[in-house]
Amino acid sequence: MNPNKNGVADALKEIVSEYNNSIFMYDTKSVDFISFFNRLSEEERNELSNKSYIGAKGMINKPFLKKNYILHKKNKMVV
Repeated sequence: MNPNKNGVADALKEIVSEYNNSIFMYDTKSVDFISFFNRLSEEERNELSNKSYIGAKGMINKPFLKKNYILHKKNKMVV
């Protein structure tokens, strides 16, 4: 891994590429995702849900993202 800006750019390109290759996995309301999810065993569904929660929690706990998330929540409460 390259710890400079080029390394970050390469990592983001890989993330976008992966997202584009399996976009149905990120739209949990799509027919494709629901079909996929319903084919999983209860154990697999729980594991997927737990990993999604842990991943989201890990991202939100980054200082910059956490600050923006808190501000977003406060703004939503006001509305």
